[in-house]
Amino acid sequence: MTHKNYFILCLAAVICSFLLFAYQKEYIIINFGKKIDLNHSNTSAQKKNATLYYWNHHSWNTEQVSLLFSENYASNLQQLTSRWLQLLHEEKITKKKISLQSSAITYDGQELIISFDRMPWNKEMSTHEKWMIIESLLKTIKNSDSHIKRVRFLVNQQIPLDSHLDFTNAWPIEGFSS
Repeated sequence: MTHKNYFILCLAAVICSFLLFAYQKEYIIINFGKKIDLNHSNTSAQKKNATLYYWNHHSWNTEQVSLLFSENYASNLQQLTSRWLQLLHEEKITKKKISLQSSAITYDGQELIISFDRMPWNKEMSTHEKWMIIESLLKTIKNSDSHIKRVRFLVNQQIPLDSHLDFTNAWPIEGFSS
């Protein structure tokens, strides 16, 4: 081999080494993604109207919203709960925006477990106001063609502590108010 061939071989090795190093340090990202068929429509998702309930000014109020429901029942309930939380913030029932961290349905499909980043009330709220916030979510879930029988509330994945209400057990979907 001549010096020219050695030089080309060394240069190729340096370039390959540089590319391998950049790939390992993620300076270069190679994505062999799937081809997406834009003509294929998702027929399993349907736009449906849902009624959101909330307690404000000593009476029940409702708002109709359109949501995109799919075949995934847990995802539908998560979407419904997130939209309900957004409504509470819009109506100024909650001072701070509350986020739904996670939701899950138990194996038997009768209990919904939802975890918020904070409870949807202030320390200054009365027991009745807190209770009505919970009742409004229960009523919203019940009237959404839900098979849920109980709802368990969590805050940051743990049972919330409240001096007025007990969250150690799940709340029945029928609620306690008449």
